[in-house]
Amino acid sequence: MVKTMLAHGPASCPAPTPLRRWEQSTAYVESLFQGEILNALNAHATFDLTEEIDKASNEIAQAIAKADVPGLKIQAGTPSLALEGVYVTAENLVVVVKLTTTIDAEVTETILK
Repeated sequence: MVKTMLAHGPASCPAPTPLRRWEQSTAYVESLFQGEILNALNAHATFDLTEEIDKASNEIAQAIAKADVPGLKIQAGTPSLALEGVYVTAENLVVVVKLTTTIDAEVTETILK
C-alpha cells in the first residue's frame, strides 16, 4: 500500500506563511535597500575616460606627424574624440569613439619622380 501526500498542504507545511505578509515584508526589505543598492551600483559604474581619450588623441596626432609618405608633407590638427558607445564583454570594456581632425597635406616634387 502506498500513501500519497500533497506536495504542499498541512502535512508538509503545518504553519503556512500567509501570502500577504510575505509580499509586504519582501516589498519592505526591497524598498529599504533599494536606494543603497542603486547608490552602490552608481558609485562603481562611472568611469572617467578623459585620460584614456587624451592619450589616444595624442598617439594619433604623433602617428600622423611621423608618417613617412614620399612626396607628401602631412600635418594634422589636434584630434577630437567623441564617445560613441561603451560595450561590456566578459573580459573587456570596449569604448567606441569618433575621431575628427584636420589634415594639411602638401604635395612636393618628390611625388612626381
